[in-house]
Amino acid sequence: DTGLSAPGAVAVDPEGNLWVADTGNGRIVRFLRPFDNPSGPFVADLVIGQPDFQSRPPVSGAPPPSRELLFRPSSLAFTPEGHLAVSDMGQHRVLLYRQPFISGQPADLVLGQPDYTTTGSGNLYSKMNMPMGVAVDTSNRLYVADFLNRRIMVWDQVSERLDGSSAALTFALGGQPQAV
Repeated sequence: DTGLSAPGAVAVDPEGNLWVADTGNGRIVRFLRPFDNPSGPFVADLVIGQPDFQSRPPVSGAPPPSRELLFRPSSLAFTPEGHLAVSDMGQHRVLLYRQPFISGQPADLVLGQPDYTTTGSGNLYSKMNMPMGVAVDTSNRLYVADFLNRRIMVWDQVSERLDGSSAALTFALGGQPQAV
């Protein structure tokens, strides 16, 4: 609850809590309002992507994909409703966690894969290849930087999507936007 391994991204939720994509430990951790006590101690109070603070992905190879586990979370963002979107570049997917948040909670939505147990990469409008970054705008549109496919993928009303939904729009590097 106090250590990080290769932190990849940070976000602050509307309550002022600091969330960290702890990429090397395969998890997202939350620090309650760290700016209220800037001298510390800084101890995470919640973990998502692992069952507890002591668990980690295997040193070699990926863990079996599931709703409960992250492999290499690289980015995170909050929807206007306060739900958490996380890119898991190691399993070529983005997961959405609905609040209220609890440690070890399973994901509520998977994008980039047809289900929670598939990890193959791809370039279809419903697949990803190493999603590195996520952002959500005030209209609840999810933007994903699909790194190895060299494109940005966009989903409208992300909180209402179904598992494995195709992107509504893609922007290929050097190309024109494509509605799908």
